[in-house]
Amino acid sequence: MILNDFRSLLARQPALPAPMCGISDFPWRELCRRMGARVTYTQMVSAEALWRGDAKTLEILDLAPGETHVAMQLFGGEPEALAHACRVLQDHGALLIDLNMGCPARKITCSHAGSALLNDLPRVARIFRAMRQATRVPLTAKMRWDWADGLTPADALNDKQRAGAALAVARLAEAEGLDGVCLHARTREQGYSGVANWELIARLKEAVAIPVVGNGDIREPADALQMRAHSGCDGVMIGRALIGDPWLLGDILAALEAGHAAPRRAPDWPTRRALMLEHAGLMFERRGPRGLIQFRKHAAAYLRGLRGAKLLRTELMQAATLEELSALLDRELEPAADAA
Repeated sequence: MILNDFRSLLARQPALPAPMCGISDFPWRELCRRMGARVTYTQMVSAEALWRGDAKTLEILDLAPGETHVAMQLFGGEPEALAHACRVLQDHGALLIDLNMGCPARKITCSHAGSALLNDLPRVARIFRAMRQATRVPLTAKMRWDWADGLTPADALNDKQRAGAALAVARLAEAEGLDGVCLHARTREQGYSGVANWELIARLKEAVAIPVVGNGDIREPADALQMRAHSGCDGVMIGRALIGDPWLLGDILAALEAGHAAPRRAPDWPTRRALMLEHAGLMFERRGPRGLIQFRKHAAAYLRGLRGAKLLRTELMQAATLEELSALLDRELEPAADAA
């Protein structure tokens, strides 16, 4: 059964790297695999664009020949387009297909996609049904708790009559045969600010029998253990905390396997430098000079917490070749006093 396949996936890999726009390309997935992830995600792509036959949309997936165990994420608001897109992604080797119901960006929500779907449950039901009928591989949905704020942590603990849209969406997902859901424990209104409310993940887990993956504010291995202990979720998903620190994914996987988190220190400069050069090399190999420009956002993140990073970060923004990048990184940097 597909359901059992998704459960066994989470049993083998209880920590998943999140699909992130502008981040989850082939080089990023390759680094995640080296940190211990067998299953990785693409960034989200438009179902409507695939429906129109836009070849450039497939390029966003950045799939490499022979690449396997890739989960692919779609966004969209039209059932027919999403069903067609599922068939396209299956033809391109998708291990799993995920529907984005959490993106808060206006350019996404204005077309009834992303977190806007939380406001239209009848549309969600039609979408789930159409995608399930078109999809042989595991099918999941990643969502936020609700469109707008309205539940405080105290509300979630004490007011069981109040329910976020995610509860209704998850029940629809279960009824329409989806294989799991992921909850980013914030609302669309919060964006990426404030605190993720893990109690909401616990409430979602109580509401459905399909697997629930928790997401939001996992910055350390201990956070992953605490989220699972608090909510009972079947797995965790880590997003922005991995940017500049992909080693965190391996540490979280090790902690979940061991059942405890060892003390963690940020990787030293030689370790960071080596991975930066490898990451930049992979991006250059895929996209040439444009890849180096796109690497700049990663470079800035890799330098977090290092003394002298501000000047180096500025210099790296001008590097146009791998040789220039390597020369700029050929210096000694130490942790800043507040990061030691």
